[in-house]
Amino acid sequence: MPKTVKLSSRPAFGRRIPDATSSDTPRVCVSTYLLDPSSDTRSGSLCILKAEKNQDLVLENEISTSAGVFRFDFRNPSTVVAALTNGSLVVQKIEEPTSSETTPVSSDMLLDLGLSDSSLTITTDNKGHAYLVDLNTSLIVATWLAHSLPYVPGEGCEVWSCSVTPDAQTVVTGGEDGSMKLWDARSKTQISQSKIFGAGVVFVDFPAENRAENQIYTGSYDENLRVFDRRNLKTVLKEKKLPGGVWNIEQDDKEQQLIARRCLRESRRRKEFVVWSDEDFPKFDDFLYF
Repeated sequence: MPKTVKLSSRPAFGRRIPDATSSDTPRVCVSTYLLDPSSDTRSGSLCILKAEKNQDLVLENEISTSAGVFRFDFRNPSTVVAALTNGSLVVQKIEEPTSSETTPVSSDMLLDLGLSDSSLTITTDNKGHAYLVDLNTSLIVATWLAHSLPYVPGEGCEVWSCSVTPDAQTVVTGGEDGSMKLWDARSKTQISQSKIFGAGVVFVDFPAENRAENQIYTGSYDENLRVFDRRNLKTVLKEKKLPGGVWNIEQDDKEQQLIARRCLRESRRRKEFVVWSDEDFPKFDDFLYF
């Protein structure tokens, strides 16, 4: 049976906390956002959940943020870097109530971010732009227009997802224009792209370097999970049809082969976070839905 918990705001994104992946009681971090129509502002939080065995999810801690949180990534098991709807990046210790480490990046909404092994971070917004940011200095190192709709040349569209290689030399982005693009972060020039998607590309990621350094995971709301070789984006290495838009993919560290094991999907039940086990959906491996 699925495990559920009612949250104070609508869940947007969730990932297992890295040090808890092999535990009998794994912990999950979930981001939320709440739109106030009267002021057109968004509030949000980071929720730390524990999956108790044979029980529903337990809310351990809810950390308020200065705006809604679309996505985040773990700098280490105790620290999250989050992309906020007010255009800022925030560095947050998950055991602390608030954070003052905020870096303004864009006047628009940030949608995603990707961390390198250094302080350099890639982040993207809803107006087509990608930003390479140094979290140590809070400086924007580079910015460029990454995605725009074909029928409105020069007008940016949502860059739903982004990732950067550990050495911060190469960036991949996915956009509402239905394309995935590979970039040289130093020169801000496009290396290659793929337009085989039937809808917007909402997830891109470079898998762990010691697994398959030349591969890219992608998800789209055309409901397909795809794996590419970044040296040839014209060919799909692996493809799987799923019962919904693929907004997140996580690796299972227990597997030796390259398999995307979990994806996240928006629930129709607002404010409810749901974890489905592999017993509930055996034919989809152990995909995780919310």
